[in-house]
Amino acid sequence: EDYKKVAAFTGSHSSGVTTMVDMVATELSQRGKKVAVLDFTLNKSLFYMKCWGKEDLTYGMKNSLVSLNDGKIEPVVIGEGYHLFTVGSLGETSFDEDSFNFYKALELIRYNYDIILLEFDMESRYKWLSFGVSSIYLVNDLNVVNMIPIKRNVKELVKMGVNQKKFHLIVNKYIKSKTKAEDMLACITSPLPHLE
Repeated sequence: EDYKKVAAFTGSHSSGVTTMVDMVATELSQRGKKVAVLDFTLNKSLFYMKCWGKEDLTYGMKNSLVSLNDGKIEPVVIGEGYHLFTVGSLGETSFDEDSFNFYKALELIRYNYDIILLEFDMESRYKWLSFGVSSIYLVNDLNVVNMIPIKRNVKELVKMGVNQKKFHLIVNKYIKSKTKAEDMLACITSPLPHLE
C-alpha cells in the first residue's frame, strides 16, 4: 500500500516503447493505481497519441515538465489515475534537459502517485537513472541488430554506477521485424563478432 515505484522504459527507435508505456500506465490506472508518466523523448509521441485534437489543454498542461521544474503540478489528465507530464508544444517553449531538476521533480510528485513511469529515448539523460529509479525496462523488437545501441547505453549506465539488477529486457514480438528466423538462428549457431 505505501510502496512507491519509479520505473524507466527505453529502447531502440520504433520498437514500441511508447505503446508499452501507455499500456502499462492504462492497465495500472484501471487497477486503481495513480500513475504519472514523464515523457523525456524527443518526438513526444505519447502526447500526440493521447492528446491529438484536445482543445481544452492549457499552456501549463502542454508543457507540464516545464511547470514541474518550476514547482507546479499541471499534468495532462489522460484518464482517471493516469497523468502525463510532457513538453507537447515544442514551438512555444524551450525545454532544456540540462537545467531540468529531475530529482526535485520526482520529489514533488512522488507522494501524489503510486507509480511513476519514465519514457526515455536514446538521446535522453541516462545519468538520471543512477538514483531514484527502481527498474529499467529495455524494449526491443525481434531485430537483434537494434540491441547494439541498447547494449552500448547499458554499458555506460553500469559505468555510472547503475545496479545491473535494475535492468529487464522486454522483447516486443508484435512489432514487425525485417530479420528472418533463419538469420537469427544463424547468429546463435555462429555468432558474428559485433553481435554478441
